[in-house]
Amino acid sequence: MSSALPLDDNVLPNEAQEEEDAAPASQSSRRRERRERRRGPKKIRQITTLIFHPVFIVLFGLLGLALMISFFLVLNHPENVPSSRGVDIRLANQNRHDLSPSDLAELQVKLSQNQQASAEQARDHLPSTTKAKAKSGGSPKLHGHQPKLVPKYDPKPFDAAANNPHLHPLAPPLPIFPTIPNSQQLIDDLLHHNKPTIAGIIAFFYRYLEKLHALHKENAKDNQMPEMDIITNYFKLTQDSLTPLEQAYRGRTIFPIREEEDAIFVSLAAFREHLLAPTLMSALDQAEHPEKLYFGAVIQNCFGLNGTVCRTGLQVIGKNAEGKDQVKMSDAPPDENGIETFCKNPKYKQYCDSGHIRVIYLHDTDALGPATARYYASKLWGGEKYFMQMDSHLEFAKEWDRKYKEEVQLARNYPKAILSAYPPGFSEFNGQFQGGSPGGRLCTCEFSQNGVENHIIRINQFGNTPKDAERPTQIAFIAAGFFFAHSSFLKDVPFDPYVPWCFMGEEIALSIRAWTNGWNIYAPRKSLIAHQYRPGRLGLPKFWESVGRDAGRPALNTKLQKHVIRRIKHMVGYTDDTPELIEKDGDGVVLTDYEHYSLGNERSLQDYLKLTKIDVINQKCQRMDWCEKATLE
Repeated sequence: MSSALPLDDNVLPNEAQEEEDAAPASQSSRRRERRERRRGPKKIRQITTLIFHPVFIVLFGLLGLALMISFFLVLNHPENVPSSRGVDIRLANQNRHDLSPSDLAELQVKLSQNQQASAEQARDHLPSTTKAKAKSGGSPKLHGHQPKLVPKYDPKPFDAAANNPHLHPLAPPLPIFPTIPNSQQLIDDLLHHNKPTIAGIIAFFYRYLEKLHALHKENAKDNQMPEMDIITNYFKLTQDSLTPLEQAYRGRTIFPIREEEDAIFVSLAAFREHLLAPTLMSALDQAEHPEKLYFGAVIQNCFGLNGTVCRTGLQVIGKNAEGKDQVKMSDAPPDENGIETFCKNPKYKQYCDSGHIRVIYLHDTDALGPATARYYASKLWGGEKYFMQMDSHLEFAKEWDRKYKEEVQLARNYPKAILSAYPPGFSEFNGQFQGGSPGGRLCTCEFSQNGVENHIIRINQFGNTPKDAERPTQIAFIAAGFFFAHSSFLKDVPFDPYVPWCFMGEEIALSIRAWTNGWNIYAPRKSLIAHQYRPGRLGLPKFWESVGRDAGRPALNTKLQKHVIRRIKHMVGYTDDTPELIEKDGDGVVLTDYEHYSLGNERSLQDYLKLTKIDVINQKCQRMDWCEKATLE
């Protein structure tokens, strides 16, 4: 029996010993193999030697130089090179200001065709389900066409040397239709030298309103003048007269915003208003800082000048045999000028003397509706930090100014935040309004079935903001009779001078334009103002009763509105109001300069309609739980 022997560290088993003996020979061969691998195959070594031969290096250098020269020539002389997109590259690269109108039109058409072709080509490579989403935006289409968006502007810088242009020179609020000293120079500075002043703006608008008054008098001589002739005359005058001002300040506010002053501008459009003076007094009396309030009022009155006989509104005088209201209009004395009443009161005269009250006057027969009057009023803004638009028959709660500032700053989207509501009502102005009730919510809408309103979207209030809300919550719409915002709103959503004679449609247009420009709309948590709502039977004058009075055409406003309101319906995406159909129907003039007052570029019309559950194609408004329940901050 053999015994196992222990292995010594220096003694190897037989197989291990044999492997060790063979090591020296194998190591030599492996070193040769590694050298061969590093050098590469023999054929490749020969090619490498040939490539790096000096002759070949020179040839490759000459070839590269030739290619560079060819590339340079192509870039500088592209007219003979066909573009893969079918666009004339020479035309596209040329400065557009140097192009003839026909060349520019050709370029725009070609670019549009290429963009459409590229989009269609991309869709052709998508699965069928994805194609459907690409065409519809991923959800059912809610509007009939895509309106133009506001273009990008390159605004002028502000004049840093200007010294309080909102105050110097002063533009006194009285008398009516004042003569502005040095008006021509002020207008020239406004339009051509980037030196705006409130006095220059007022002088500019009086020049325009004189022409408008003369136009209306001329139109009145022919009481059979076709409606579209009246509309065309207005649009031509307005475009010729107002475009220089609009162009001079596109893409910016007219004045720089005086953030540090923390002031509020209040825009007021007053049509034959008997509560204007009490409204101004209430606003100042109840403000925490009345010295930081500035008012821009547009006074549309029957002044009784040159033998003009003023008239009442339609007054209900009884019932006829069928039980329907009988109405009549009567002669009336000239309207009270609320500005005069206010400024002659010793308590408030200081505001009139110091530039806090800015006024434009026009005859009631030149009034073209609230949207146009608010356009004029917006131009009286002088750089105040906040912009507040309101009706001219309101009462105010204590410290309303401070509370609205705090409220809008609490909104999540501030400074792009708008407070808006239909205020609670009052019947008689008594100065006793305390405020503090829960703020109403603009959360519902309907497509009007009233033939006069041409199926325009009307907005309504539904519900109140919860009492325990920690901050303002979003709503769907802006009320034209009251909203409060940072004044950069005027840069993003400039008021449109091309919606005369329209009473409805103003609010949906403001809402969509603001939202697509990135602004969110909020309900204030508490009501700080109250509004006098006025049923028609009170017999107070309405602007549409004055339109056509000089020509003896009492229903003229309704006939004009049905054409002009297509401008708003086009913006909203009504299927019957595409540019082609509007032009075909002979209403093309109503889209004059439309793109400057159109939708913004930050959010889409489709997304707004989806959020607000408005189906323009089928003309339906659905309930918005998020709005009614105040769940969206």
